[in-house]
Amino acid sequence: MTQYIAATIEVSVIRKTCLENIVRWRRQDSNSLLWDDWVKLLIGGTDQKLIYVFTDDTDEWCRDLRRAGPYAGLIDPVIREYIFSKPLNALPTLDELVNFIRN
Repeated sequence: MTQYIAATIEVSVIRKTCLENIVRWRRQDSNSLLWDDWVKLLIGGTDQKLIYVFTDDTDEWCRDLRRAGPYAGLIDPVIREYIFSKPLNALPTLDELVNFIRN
């Protein structure tokens, strides 16, 4: 899902939505130690670094951050449901998601 987000949503929208989510969740007394890293990345990180975190599968830090990802609401519910309907060993590729949207 994060690769789809990075490929289809403007970085400014990603930053705004993620920061709003973290602020809202913290006001609801929810917290994750990784949200501090997210805030630093969202406020001070370059666009390239943010996209890297959303798309890199080899960096453990990126994978850890994505496990506590504040990107709720960035993916259309229909697309999200399509992704979750697939087995883990057959998740749709970015191209398949784009084709699904077009149809």
